[in-house]
Amino acid sequence: MIENKISIPKYSRYERELKQKITKSFNKRIVLISDSHISNAANSLFNRVIFRKALTEIKKIPNVDYIIHLGDLTDNGTYLEYEIAQDLLRNLDSEKLYIIPGNHDSKNVGYLLFEEIFGKRTFEIDDNDIYILGIDSSMPDQDAGHIGMDTIRLCENDFGKHQDQIKLFCFHHQTIPIPYTGRERSAIFDGGDVLNMTLKSDVDLIINGHRHITHAYSCTRGRKDLVIFNCGTLSCNKTRYKEQYTYTILDISEDSLKFVTKRLMADDFLIRERRYNNLFSTNNIDNSKLCARIIHMGNTHYSKNHYDIGLNDNAIKLINSLEPDVIVHTGSLTFSNKEEEYDIAIRELKKFKYPIFLLPGSRDLRKYGWDLFKTEINDQKMIMESENFRILKLNAITRHITTGNVGRRKLKETTEFFQTQDDNKINIVAFNHRLIPPPKLKFDEILTDSGSVINGLTNPANKVHLVLMGKNNIGFTLQLEDTILSYCGTISSFDTVELIKHSFNLIEIYDSGFVQIREFSVETGVSKIIGSYWIKR
Repeated sequence: MIENKISIPKYSRYERELKQKITKSFNKRIVLISDSHISNAANSLFNRVIFRKALTEIKKIPNVDYIIHLGDLTDNGTYLEYEIAQDLLRNLDSEKLYIIPGNHDSKNVGYLLFEEIFGKRTFEIDDNDIYILGIDSSMPDQDAGHIGMDTIRLCENDFGKHQDQIKLFCFHHQTIPIPYTGRERSAIFDGGDVLNMTLKSDVDLIINGHRHITHAYSCTRGRKDLVIFNCGTLSCNKTRYKEQYTYTILDISEDSLKFVTKRLMADDFLIRERRYNNLFSTNNIDNSKLCARIIHMGNTHYSKNHYDIGLNDNAIKLINSLEPDVIVHTGSLTFSNKEEEYDIAIRELKKFKYPIFLLPGSRDLRKYGWDLFKTEINDQKMIMESENFRILKLNAITRHITTGNVGRRKLKETTEFFQTQDDNKINIVAFNHRLIPPPKLKFDEILTDSGSVINGLTNPANKVHLVLMGKNNIGFTLQLEDTILSYCGTISSFDTVELIKHSFNLIEIYDSGFVQIREFSVETGVSKIIGSYWIKR
């Protein structure tokens, strides 16, 4: 049998891992299946032959503790489909089988049938070693999902009671956009809030389905890793790229996760391994030299009626006092790209004492903004370089796609550019739109091709250390794979996400690879750390 193995990634933070005493060793084995889309319709996408083949193989897997189906058991949520599903699942050990509904299961009032047949739309497994929580992320008759603030708080409370166990969180919709899935859509609307909760709660692994292809991410807020795994489709003919039909065997030990994905058509295995249950140093323990100080700001919304002049002046004084190497403004300089707004913007920009690297935002390029921005803002250079870093401006705004789109050609050019840089500089990409959902904002307001863009910018071969994004008005950071993502607030706009909250980020990078990001409050001048990371130098 052919095996394709992807070894544990060598993230730079692993070199700064704190030693922990392993109190005990254990092993758990879980079989993960998803998106079977069982149906009796003549034109359905359900592949019954593949489904039976998969179940025959799964029954023979030794030492299985649990089998988890991540949703879309049925294709249309009808009574007959649920009856067929029940009959087909009889061959599996019902004591080990746990199922949560997907968006297709909740069609046609199918969520009621799910409850009548399988019981609750949630499940809990409270083992001595691990705690697994499965919830329903579906909304009736909609492809997108939603978990809700009340449920998020309940989940946070549940995870808080199991801090001494390995914590797994299961729901159907994807948490973060994944590659090879086309246009980004139909995720959970509150994905940023869910991600934030799991990071705060020290959840070790999120397991999703929905997108019909397997994928693994590791991410961190600096202290420890969270692994996110997407299951493929077990038996739906709507497959992605070359993977086709799959199930995954998850082996959990005390410090690593091994995902063995069986590709049923190719009759081979794709093996991925990830570290978890690890702690990293969040201090500049080497007392190394500061090599870059960058201000990250955006969404100033300069105009007659949409920005606070007093707060703006306070922010500029505070920024100037920090003596940055560069100020990166990630878009929406104006509110509605009128000529008089650019007059205000140019007046305000002159108050900064340090270099500004400015890129357009979605508000700057509305209607005639494509021509006006070039006319009013003379500095149109795409790359800024210093002795220690380079910043590349990436315009993901299009005239016809409001959420933005980088595009295949532009992404290829960007990654190839960084691949050719053989010096020791810090590589930074800056653009206006969001790659992943931050807290308090809707998932669907991100780049339409965010899965592909994330895959390109976080690929270690492309050597991108840091991504700066605007269009947010909220400070948030995350290290996805080995690349740091930074979102900034607004220093002046009346359009804030949080009450009386105006801010900017200060990013300090040291020659040891240590990166600390602070969010400064414009109202108080006080800062807080929102990320401490390590990058390769």
